[in-house]
Amino acid sequence: MDIRLEQRDCFAISGYLIETPATDESYDAKSIALREQHEEALRQNHAVLYGATWFTSDEKLYYLFGAAASSAAKDSVSIPAGLFAVATVPADMPLIHAWGAMWETGLPSIGYDYIEAEKCFELFGENGAREIWVPVVQSNVHEKE
Repeated sequence: MDIRLEQRDCFAISGYLIETPATDESYDAKSIALREQHEEALRQNHAVLYGATWFTSDEKLYYLFGAAASSAAKDSVSIPAGLFAVATVPADMPLIHAWGAMWETGLPSIGYDYIEAEKCFELFGENGAREIWVPVVQSNVHEKE
């Protein structure tokens, strides 16, 4: 999986939201079901769709599936501007495996760390294109003592 770094401006995503406890093991199944339930209707008006994921301090996990929005709606999230590690996900790779590869080998291989207070997102483009976007900061490099 190739990873590139990309600076991105702030934008909002509006769509359909699920909220679960951070320990909910059915989270992946719920997010997939949410996408499957709403993708066809959203595709009628939007070429690019997003799935954003974030945690809150009260141990909640959120997933919002939708499209870029020009204004905040009831179920929306703002993605702050910043530097992102971006991986294009091969068509034959399940998204959950791509996320695992990003955390386990992708970010360490490029010398960057995830900014835990920020939101990650998936981009679902035209013709089946899929990308995962992770807000990052350069890793601290420790000199050998």
